[in-house]
Amino acid sequence: MKENGYKEKELLTQTSTGCETAFRELFVLYRNKVYSFAMQLTHHTAVAEEITQDVFLKLWQSRLQLREVTHFNAYLRVVVRNTAYTYLKKMASEKLALAAMPPTVLPLTDCITEQQVVFNECHGMLQQAIAQLPGQQKKVYLLSREDGMAYTEIASSMALSVNTVKDYMKQALQFIRRYMHTRLGMWLLCFLLWLQA
Repeated sequence: MKENGYKEKELLTQTSTGCETAFRELFVLYRNKVYSFAMQLTHHTAVAEEITQDVFLKLWQSRLQLREVTHFNAYLRVVVRNTAYTYLKKMASEKLALAAMPPTVLPLTDCITEQQVVFNECHGMLQQAIAQLPGQQKKVYLLSREDGMAYTEIASSMALSVNTVKDYMKQALQFIRRYMHTRLGMWLLCFLLWLQA
């Protein structure tokens, strides 16, 4: 245990100086732990994968602070939790967030409630955004979000590298977020977050 703790401290110190080799080793050691925690928080493989990438990007960007970290596991959990929270807020206006809502927040009668209006408007806007995506981005997005395929499966079916699939997905999500935000506005984002509280 002491040896592992020493190795961890060395990796953090080396990473804080900009050593990419140490950072890669840190990534290999903690990638699965970050992914597992992200899955516990989101219950969605594609989202957990993206959160995992974002967490390690943040670690690299704030690497100077790593030399001061004494309990890396606890530190990492805080970063994952904060990243997941931020990510889910951004995704609130997408179909993924709507699909994740408990059934109790959806209309239980045939009446057109405010929730149903919001759901319909949001869903319609999402479909418009998806329709405007370039061909490959659209296909990757639909295979991931509609068919529930993992990035590796999408890469295999489309004869692309996993990194290319991730790039397409990232670009698609960025476009959809911008599209939804400009058309539905912050009121919808707040309303959807309120429903999930």
